[in-house]
Parts: sequence; C-alpha cells; structure tokens
Amino acid sequence: MADGDKVDPADEPDAEATPADAEGGVEPTNAELADQIGEAEDDESEDSSTERELVTAGSAARSAREASESGSSAGQAKKGKATPKQRHDAPAQKRTGPITFIRQSIDELRKVVYPTGSQLGNYFVVVLIFVLFIIAYVSLLDLGIGAGIFRIFA
Repeated sequence: MADGDKVDPADEPDAEATPADAEGGVEPTNAELADQIGEAEDDESEDSSTERELVTAGSAARSAREASESGSSAGQAKKGKATPKQRHDAPAQKRTGPITFIRQSIDELRKVVYPTGSQLGNYFVVVLIFVLFIIAYVSLLDLGIGAGIFRIFA
C-alpha cells in the first residue's frame, strides 16, 4: 500500500482480538475502534525503536484451532463422528447417435464465418511469403552447416 493511501479503521485487523471475538463476540463500535487505533499509534510513536514480532499468516488460525481443541473456546464441542463423504454420482451420459452427430455437425458448420474472396487472396499471399522465407532460411542453414562440415573433414 502506498504511504498516501487512507485505510478505513473498520478494515484494520484488531491486534488484540481473541478467537472468541472473531467467532461472534460483541462487535466494537466505531468510537472504540478509533480509540484502539489511536492507542496503537501512540504506542508506535512513543517507542518506535522496538521491533514487532513477525507472525506467519496461518499462526492466528493455528492458535484459534488449538484453543478450540483444548475446550477453551466459547460453546464449541468436538464432533463425535466423522463427516460423511459426499457422493458424486455422475449422471449417466447418453451416447450420441449418428443422426444426432450429423445434425450437430451441420449446426456447427452454419456458425462458421468463411473468408471473402479478397481475404482469401490476402491469406494465400501471406502464407506463400512465409513458406518461401522458411525455405530460404532452412536452405541457408543447410548450405552453411554443409560447408562447415566439408571444411572440417575434407
């Protein structure tokens, strides 16, 4: 983010939030959020020499999961059984008959946009020049490599 970008206080993550707050605790008001941000800015300005500890992205989720497994989370209990697997019953595909195939092919060919006579002439010239260029390039490579091999072994 650039230095001049303004950030909405509601978009800022709460550094002191607990997993219980994230799961549905009472949401703070805008005034409380502004106070928390102001306190954080005061802390930064007073003691700018202290370094913050870098935390990996998954560590907050990991600590929340550990808290819920230990039973300290509000109102969450472990499941007694495994979640059943979903059944992926693929619908049976019908085979396409020959008449259906021909009808579908004709429908697709009607969608094709064919080039006009002048476009066809232009495309022919472009392809012909490209093929002649490739022929010349490969021929020059062949002559050069052949001459080099002839000088080495002759």
